[in-house]
Amino acid sequence: MKQLPPADRSPTFVTRLMDDVEPALLDFIKTNVNSFIKWDLLKLFAANWDTLDSAENIARYVGRTVAVIEQELEDLVESCFCQTKPAALINRKEQHRKGLLLYFYN
Repeated sequence: MKQLPPADRSPTFVTRLMDDVEPALLDFIKTNVNSFIKWDLLKLFAANWDTLDSAENIARYVGRTVAVIEQELEDLVESCFCQTKPAALINRKEQHRKGLLLYFYN
């Protein structure tokens, strides 16, 4: 059986991958998209830039729990990647209850 070299001699697979990523992109990922859920949400918003929906519906769409999605969406709002508006201020789909926050791509 072939032995692996000590970690301090040979870069790991992940280290080699990270070396191939531009520093600005790597910094963006480390600081802003620090979970797979945020990555999924940004992909969703990028593909559907006109998305305006509740956390409950977004959670259903991406297959996650509402509590987890709400926290990740709040983080993205704090990072200015998406915004919220009270549903009562938006004259759109009547299915949204008053006071419900709707998330949309910034």
